[in-house]
Amino acid sequence: MRNRVVNLCWLMAEQGIKLLSGLFISVLVIKHLGAEGYGILSLSIAVLALLGTIVELGMKPILLKLFISDDKHVNELIETSCYLRLVVSIFLIIIFSILNLFFSDSIFSVLNILVLGFIFDSFLSFKEYFEARLINKYYTLSTFLSLILNFIACYMLIWLEQPVVFFAIPYVMAKFIQCVSLYYSYYQLNKRIIVPKINKVIAKRLIKMSYPMLLASSIGLIYSLQDLFFIKYYLGDVEVGIYSVGIKFITILMVLPMVISSVFYPSLVKKYSNDKSIYFAQLESIYLLFFILGISLYLVMYFSADLIIGFLFNDDFVESIQVMKIYSFLLLLSFFQSINNKILVLNNLQHHIFKRCILSLVINGILNVILIPKYGIIGAAYSTVISEIFVVLSYAFMAETRFIFINQVKAALLVNLFKSDLVKNLKS
Repeated sequence: MRNRVVNLCWLMAEQGIKLLSGLFISVLVIKHLGAEGYGILSLSIAVLALLGTIVELGMKPILLKLFISDDKHVNELIETSCYLRLVVSIFLIIIFSILNLFFSDSIFSVLNILVLGFIFDSFLSFKEYFEARLINKYYTLSTFLSLILNFIACYMLIWLEQPVVFFAIPYVMAKFIQCVSLYYSYYQLNKRIIVPKINKVIAKRLIKMSYPMLLASSIGLIYSLQDLFFIKYYLGDVEVGIYSVGIKFITILMVLPMVISSVFYPSLVKKYSNDKSIYFAQLESIYLLFFILGISLYLVMYFSADLIIGFLFNDDFVESIQVMKIYSFLLLLSFFQSINNKILVLNNLQHHIFKRCILSLVINGILNVILIPKYGIIGAAYSTVISEIFVVLSYAFMAETRFIFINQVKAALLVNLFKSDLVKNLKS
């Protein structure tokens, strides 16, 4: 339990640093670029995030599980996963270099620089290794170094009054610093130089286990980003910028559920293999904790939306307040989803993640077509929230996932709140 608490503190420190620096840098950049410029940058980063799921190859949850349960092949897993990701990264960089020759749109110019960061993302297997071993302090320190560089570079660009395309450079530089820091930390711990190379047996195993997650994460990101594309199509870059400001604070906080669930995941993996009764007891307690955290964070962000947007931005972004209030409900849902996806992987039900991503993509797309022309960016926010509610409810539709739905309902009804073994289950 002590290791879990220490690791959680490091993870929370990392997210706190990301949150504060991200907000501060965002405010400076938004004020410098304006709604239209920030809309271009946001859409470019949105496309980059979508491409990033391809580079990741859906391996993150699989590698976490293997690093926890398979001590014998750690180095081979890292080398092979780095190799596979690096090959995909180089392919995407070549594709965008070619596209940039034929398109003059500002988004392509920004993306042509941003995709260079994929080379360094190929080495994020080190992060997954540290996360699985509950030693996230190394990733936290690497994040801190990269954010310092990012802040200095962005401040210099603002001081020099540079256009939007230059703001892609700090992003790539920060990725490089983080990559070097993670590599160095791993070497210091294990005294082993990692060179990306392929082990065909492990590569086949990784690809076979992770391709459903790749499909799911790709569809999931299309779903999460399609609002921006629909807004650009129906309304324009200015509205994309205003909407991006409204969801910015919420999307940053939505990382917290994933961080906290990662702390409990190693314990769940071990209990799943050794004692199912203790596993299910701990799972119920985690769902209750996540509901309490989710509802608390939702209420805080809902009632502080006016203060945050009004204090940081001018009247051009007043519509961002309502977007933020609506979008903040996703904080509650994301706490459930963060543990749901890990439980599906643990039970070898990851194919259901893909099905639910397709469901949310279709529902959100239909709602965007209906609501954005009528209600503008407010309609886009409602579309996302409604589609996420459907996904959370969808676990009741199939027998093999119904236990997840039951845990969600028990948590929402606070069924286990006064059980004497609640804290004990969380600690175990």
